[in-house]
Amino acid sequence: SFGLLFWGMVQIIPSLLSQLLDTIVFEECPNQWSMSRPLLCLIILSGDGFNQAKQQIISSVSESVQDKIQSAFDGLMRDVNNTLEGKNRDVFTQKMTVFRQEVKTILV
Repeated sequence: SFGLLFWGMVQIIPSLLSQLLDTIVFEECPNQWSMSRPLLCLIILSGDGFNQAKQQIISSVSESVQDKIQSAFDGLMRDVNNTLEGKNRDVFTQKMTVFRQEVKTILV
């Protein structure tokens, strides 16, 4: 039963990650700090899920801006480690703010 519960959680993580990224990229998100903390945890737990969600978002936008969106995603994760240390979470939150501004500018 624990194995089934764990397997279920493993299956949910990529979906949650995708939903959070969609919200950050395509919707109004006034409190970015509250979104960045769980997003970093999900990225650390499921790097493959993050890559899939990222590719899904990139492929959903116009071809003319896909390279710019990819570059924004690269910047989001630059200098971010796979840890939940306070300094790393703060770096990720700052990078997410920049990422969101870049993407909003690109998609306008």
